[in-house]
Amino acid sequence: MPISRFLFLSSKRHSGESLNLFRRFGPCKRIQSRNYVNSSNHANGKPGGDRVMNVDSQASRTWGTYVIPAALLGFVGLAGLAHYNDERRAIPKGQGTSSSGTTAKGPIIGGPFSLIDTQNQTVTERNFLGKWVLLYFGYTFSPDVGPEQIQIIAKAIDKLESKHNVKVLPVFVTIDPQRDTPSQLQAYIKG
Repeated sequence: MPISRFLFLSSKRHSGESLNLFRRFGPCKRIQSRNYVNSSNHANGKPGGDRVMNVDSQASRTWGTYVIPAALLGFVGLAGLAHYNDERRAIPKGQGTSSSGTTAKGPIIGGPFSLIDTQNQTVTERNFLGKWVLLYFGYTFSPDVGPEQIQIIAKAIDKLESKHNVKVLPVFVTIDPQRDTPSQLQAYIKG
């Protein structure tokens, strides 16, 4: 006889035994027991003595019941906060303003600028008027990609000057001015 049939279809005198058997099989919060008795008081097979017994076990309330939903909620909250912060800081396309006060339809490119060269001299856009200029944006603390890219740029400039007689002025603009001092930039470009 299967154990489920034994548990649910037990007689009155075995109901206590089945309850003990249920406790041995693991956590269970609620057991409903029905006994069918053939007597004149219970005619036509009506169920007799519906009893609902609550059984609380210690194993039903483990730490995982509380930690897993809390961790999921925390993860979703952090992801939402990161997304909100990114959206708040982003400048939508076309929201930039030009010097005349009219809105632009894209990022503003060009215009006046000032840079500091390796001899601590200020360089502006006027220094490059009438010349071919190759701007390279990078930083000196890139041990692999940076030096390789500088060599590729140097070869390209040599080819342009030798084959097409075009004078190109290479300009390295750092994107990490706090660490890339003028002396650091000079050593990086020469190396």
